Amino acid sequence: MMAGPPFSISTQQLQDYYSSEYNIQPLDSQTELLKGKVNAQEKIWLLKK
Repeated sequence: MMAGPPFSISTQQLQDYYSSEYNIQPLDSQTELLKGKVNAQEKIWLLKK
């Protein structure tokens, strides 16, 4: 993971931190090559009370 901001966290960390207070929905995900060399994945989540 890369340093932020925005800060990178895993899906598991997101669930660990927020699932007790929020309903977490994935909205979008995109995978591409970072600087043409390394697979990078971007995810967008909706956290709803």
